[in-house]
Amino acid sequence: MLADFVRSSRGHWFEGQDVESGAFEQDNAAVYITANTELSKAGYEDTELVILRDMLNAEVLSCIELDLGHDKGSLALAWKIAQRMIDVWGGVIDDCRGKFWTAGSPVPVSEG
Repeated sequence: MLADFVRSSRGHWFEGQDVESGAFEQDNAAVYITANTELSKAGYEDTELVILRDMLNAEVLSCIELDLGHDKGSLALAWKIAQRMIDVWGGVIDDCRGKFWTAGSPVPVSEG
């Protein structure tokens, strides 16, 4: 399902590796994507999982990680991809700075 999403969004999907992953590139910006079905490996604390469960009204079963490239535009590209995923599947965006975003939330795209 994630591979189909990546391909249909003009990204690249890499199969046959230890961890299946994908990449999006736009100009010099890059975003790398992997699915993590083991939440213990995603590094969430119990309190964060409670917050996420309350936001979703469901148990958190997996997450999709987006890692940003270093070039300008990578953050904006990541937000665009994350918002598209929420439009397709629902869910919550974790900005890794203690804030969570849901569908329809205005999200920052500043590279600063």
